[in-house]
Amino acid sequence: DDAANLGFSKKIYDFVANNYSNKKTSSKELSEELFMSHGHFCRRFKNVFGMTFQNFLTNCRVEKASILLLETDLPVAQISKICGFTSCSYFCKCFKKVLDTSPLFYRQKFSKKSK
Repeated sequence: DDAANLGFSKKIYDFVANNYSNKKTSSKELSEELFMSHGHFCRRFKNVFGMTFQNFLTNCRVEKASILLLETDLPVAQISKICGFTSCSYFCKCFKKVLDTSPLFYRQKFSKKSK
């Protein structure tokens, strides 16, 4: 069972790494790619990762955005699009929920360029 979960996890990580920037990325799309029913996929995902696919995807997108905030001078709105968020305001809401700070404050506080 551990080997099966490891294989499942690797497929998830690979899929998200290749598709996080696509606004239309969904658990339904991934379940079809894995030849699983959507319901079975969602149950297995939650069992393996301890959260929903949407929460996992949002966390990955915020992680990618946090790197771009520190390593580039791109505007927040552009970073939100690059990371697959449907709007800048939704991105800011998700960023704050995951990292407990706004994207701009995060950039100001942790960017090497600002020190």
